[in-house]
Order: sequence, then C-alpha cells, then structure tokens
Amino acid sequence: MRLGAQTPVELKRDLLEERLTCADTTSALLTSHFLQSEQEITMKHWTGEHLKANQYLPGQQRCLEKILEFHRKHVGWTPAESDFQVLEIAQKLEIHPLPFLWASALAVSILDHGHCDS
Repeated sequence: MRLGAQTPVELKRDLLEERLTCADTTSALLTSHFLQSEQEITMKHWTGEHLKANQYLPGQQRCLEKILEFHRKHVGWTPAESDFQVLEIAQKLEIHPLPFLWASALAVSILDHGHCDS
C-alpha cells in the first residue's frame, strides 16, 4: 500500500485518519516527534496538556504514557530534527516505502530550511 504522504505534516494526517497503520509503539514515537516539531518544547518537565487537548491518533488515550515517555527523550530538539526522525521512521515502515534517495534529499532540505510546513 503506497500512501500519498510526502512530508511529516502529511504523515501526521495519515496517521490520524488511519491511512497509516502501525504498532502502538511506532504510533507513539511518531506522535512524540509531531509534538516536538509543532511545540519545540524545551522544558524537561512538560506535562503534556497540549497532547491531552489535541488528537494526534485514534485511540490516543491508550498510548498517552508511551508518547510522554518517548517525548522526554527528545525535549529540546529542533522542529527540523524531529521532522527528520519522522521521515526516518516512515522510511522503515513497509506500508510507506519512501525511496531512500528521495527521503534523504527531503531530510537535507528540511535541515537546511527549518521546519517543514505544508
């Protein structure tokens, strides 16, 4: 199954709309990076209120603790760093086969120009 997603923003939408399905652990990891990319959170003791007020994935409540656990590991990352990680994870998912050279070129562009918005 090939998804239409080309950017981290589109991957986020595909995950929420259940076009991108993956294990809860992978969903939690992706969501933690989406949060960091959007919020650029720098404090170690972030409470996750934004996460509780916004839905990033179906059944988010069951993954809440895992999302927060992952997120604590990359607090302080720039949006570009989190976007790059989202692309790296998506590249490894069998159902979303991003060509390696294409994903690498997009990642370099994100790192050169900052946050990837669309």
